[in-house]
Amino acid sequence: CRLSVSICLQTSGAYAIPPILGFLVLISLTLISILRGGKNPTNTLFAGICLTGALVNADMVLVSTIPDKTLALTIDRTLHFFFVIALPVYIKFIHSFLHISGRRWLVYATFVVSFIFVSFVPSDLFISGFQHYNFGVIAKAGPAYYVFSLIAGMIIFYCLAILFVSMRKAK
Repeated sequence: CRLSVSICLQTSGAYAIPPILGFLVLISLTLISILRGGKNPTNTLFAGICLTGALVNADMVLVSTIPDKTLALTIDRTLHFFFVIALPVYIKFIHSFLHISGRRWLVYATFVVSFIFVSFVPSDLFISGFQHYNFGVIAKAGPAYYVFSLIAGMIIFYCLAILFVSMRKAK
């Protein structure tokens, strides 16, 4: 392309290649974990995390390529249901992986918080529309999404902290 790089990416669809590859890799990991992992709960939780990541990647491709933005918004909000529900799955996975059993209350509390956010997902309070960039389209966060992001950040920090502590204790 002799045009600017951003116009080349936008018109060629090259911006969709990374999320398509991410989708394929994460779906493969999901299937491997389910098919080869047996009935191990840690493998099942890992498959759930991989599936969530695959759906996020699919979402990036779909909202950028679907010309009907009303349909794209509906798809985006539908896929965000899984994203919101993933928070307790992450905690449960880390607890299962590290054999932590005394913090079930945290998993239950996160389930409650996730189900509260599920009620906001179909509204403008969670996703209020789209931001258009030269590489594609991304959901525009509403106020509830910012609160969700803050809570998700705290959960990620918690998971990383207990992984770090466990790594330090490991021989």
